[in-house]
Amino acid sequence: MIMRFKKPSIWWKLKIAILVIILCGLSLTATSNIKRVLNVDTWWHSVILDPGHGGTDPGVISSNGIKEKDVVLAISNRIKEKLEVCGIKVYLTRSNDEFASLEKRTNFYKEAKADLFVSLHLNGSSNTSAEGITVFVAPYSEESTRNFAVSLGSEIRHKTNLKWNDYRRAPMAVFNNNPVPAIMLELGYLSNDKDLEKLIINQSNK
Repeated sequence: MIMRFKKPSIWWKLKIAILVIILCGLSLTATSNIKRVLNVDTWWHSVILDPGHGGTDPGVISSNGIKEKDVVLAISNRIKEKLEVCGIKVYLTRSNDEFASLEKRTNFYKEAKADLFVSLHLNGSSNTSAEGITVFVAPYSEESTRNFAVSLGSEIRHKTNLKWNDYRRAPMAVFNNNPVPAIMLELGYLSNDKDLEKLIINQSNK
């Protein structure tokens, strides 16, 4: 079943991989620093990145017309470039502005046989003060998964300038029939001017 891992070393690797994903996607972390964090000489990792929405499905749209599908694709491409420099294999469920059906995504991560699945999204709310990163795990996740999410939150608080909103258990469709450890990251709110500025500035300076 998804996320049923008993060995602490596996969770340590997943924690580091997610942390690197956050750093690569939302900061200007140098490749040399990434290599030191990953210690790529001792282990290798493969990751599926799932940029949400695409094509006719724009996702959340900001007040000035910025679309979730475009921002998460830009972040995913940036992450892919940086991680591959470190020798980590990265698969994208979509590499351009196209809509990938749930069936296509499911078949993709079954065939890729990666070590980690990360679905990337942005949030939106009528409450424009809502902000920050939220991580979702499957409702049936075990205690080790929840502990991993809490630990990850502690790292994000110290390594990024985005607020951490803790983790939540939710029956996300991308978790269904997923044979690899799966997590969904909501990387800020497009409805919040502070989050939007951080996301756009980081992308324009990549």
